[in-house]
Formats: sequence, C-alpha cells, structure tokens
Amino acid sequence: EGREEGREEGREEGREEGREEGREEGLREVALNLLQEGVALEVIVRVTGLSIEQLQQLQSTLNQ
Repeated sequence: EGREEGREEGREEGREEGREEGREEGLREVALNLLQEGVALEVIVRVTGLSIEQLQQLQSTLNQ
C-alpha cells in the first residue's frame, strides 16, 4: 500500500511539473510574439511575469 501511494504521489508531481512547463512555454510563446511586434520589454514583463533576462534570451533568438 505504501508503494502504491508513493507511485501515485510521483505521478501527480510529474503531472504538475508538466502543467507548469506547459504554462511557461505558453508565456514564452506570447512574449516572443510581443517582441516580434515591437512591444516594450517592460510591458511584456508586466503582462507575462517573465524576467527581463528571460526576455533578453528570447530576443537574442530572434536576432539570429
């Protein structure tokens, strides 16, 4: 019984991590689109909650 509970907890943690990664990927996609439209970094930070550093990394991918 203890092992089964442990497995279920592990599965739930995995699902939660997957949801969080999906949310973050969605925010990065939105931020990338806003960057392409020329929206100011400060506005994108406020809207997405991403950091300036994260946005600068995304911006550098656009410039390649």
